[in-house]
Amino acid sequence: MSKRKGFMIPMFFVLVIALVAIVGGITMVTTTGIRNIGQKVEVEKALFIAEAGLNKAIWNLTVPVEEGGMGLTWRTAGVTEEFGGGSYTMIVEDDPEGIIITIFSTYKGVTREIAILAGEGFSDAFSNYALLSDEDISLAEGTSIEGTTAVTEGNEVTGAGTTGDELTVLSEASIDTTYYDNHIAVADGGGGSVVVGDQTYSGLNLNGVDLYVQGNIYLSGNITGQADIISSGNIIVSGDTIIDKKVKLIAKDYLTVQTGANIKKDAVLYAGEELTIGDDVITGDPAIYVTPKKLKVGKRSVLSGKFYGGNLNVGSDANIEGNVVGGSYAGENIIESSAKITKKTFEQEVPPGFKKKVKFKKWLKR
Repeated sequence: MSKRKGFMIPMFFVLVIALVAIVGGITMVTTTGIRNIGQKVEVEKALFIAEAGLNKAIWNLTVPVEEGGMGLTWRTAGVTEEFGGGSYTMIVEDDPEGIIITIFSTYKGVTREIAILAGEGFSDAFSNYALLSDEDISLAEGTSIEGTTAVTEGNEVTGAGTTGDELTVLSEASIDTTYYDNHIAVADGGGGSVVVGDQTYSGLNLNGVDLYVQGNIYLSGNITGQADIISSGNIIVSGDTIIDKKVKLIAKDYLTVQTGANIKKDAVLYAGEELTIGDDVITGDPAIYVTPKKLKVGKRSVLSGKFYGGNLNVGSDANIEGNVVGGSYAGENIIESSAKITKKTFEQEVPPGFKKKVKFKKWLKR
């Protein structure tokens, strides 16, 4: 009996030691786990702060100075702000492909870095909707709007046409005509750089030099050279004309595009009074069509890009891809029977007069 007792006592101590070791191991694992959880929370919080800094940088760039932001020309080698118990530093610099925004954040000794490549894009009014109107809009029978149709407050969508989502938005879409007005003023005023009298051009390479004409302009053939053609009167584009990429046509009064003409990518067509795209104009490249007054798209025309008219009239069976915006210049905007407007995003340069926003291109570091 005494021998068995002697055996049990050492066994008891072995079990106690083992139990202490197990408890100690559990305590160490638990402590390590808690510490790891804490570190994970701090890492996530540092990322959250970095993303807040990125949003602030984008806001600074997007919002004009007069509205409290810094504007799209803002660049900085480093601005630091406190946020969420930590801080972030914003670096904004130019890049051949756009704008690089880099954010360094710190939270309780943990640092994070994120960076994106951004560019300039069209404002929401010219990118979020298939059709946006600052006036009542009438959709004739058979009309189809593929994408969101929106009107400003107090206006409505009427007619038998079909739409996707319908929204009411608070802010009206508008353009700033200053760039175009200034060019027209030069053509109107005459002077050494202005050609006086009506002019006809059959093929023309601008070679990057703007052409001012005090009079009407008649165009045919291939118009190239990535510059502006400005008339103090009207511009008529004949059916055999190709308006090459990044050429701007600016007419004080009327600009008319006749059947058969071809408008290339990022060309800009501007008219102070009325921009008319004739019947059966078919052009595949996304261009810019803009007038503060009347925009008319002819029957069966097939076009793409950005469209702004103070007043819209889209002809029957026309087919438009991109974004169409109508103002409140002359009452109701009208989309005629069996016309089709489809929201589509194209890579286009933002021309003068259009509001811009910062557009995400890709992550560089996250």
